[in-house]
Amino acid sequence: MGVFGKRLRELRQMRNITQEQLADMADISRVMVGRYETTDQLPALDTLVRIADALGTSTDYLLGRTDAVDAPFVPNYIAPPKPPRRMPRSAVELESFIREITTEVLKENDLLQD
Repeated sequence: MGVFGKRLRELRQMRNITQEQLADMADISRVMVGRYETTDQLPALDTLVRIADALGTSTDYLLGRTDAVDAPFVPNYIAPPKPPRRMPRSAVELESFIREITTEVLKENDLLQD
């Protein structure tokens, strides 16, 4: 494991973030997080930036160019969205589905009174 993998794992653990959470935050797969942590493989530049942003650090720190973690960590992990509803299979189900979604959106935006 190279400097990047070592620092990635240490910082992720220090921030109490799981590999799965980091993967969601950086829009990569959990498998790739594990691969970066255990091999000398480096991510593409855009992925490196997303990882650094997710961990609240600089790309220079992750690459071993500086020892300053420097950016304060502000956790902004958002849980993945709920799985989608089952799609309607008939016109009757579609009408009911649209009403349900519309009502939900209107309530969430305080546009519908109970």
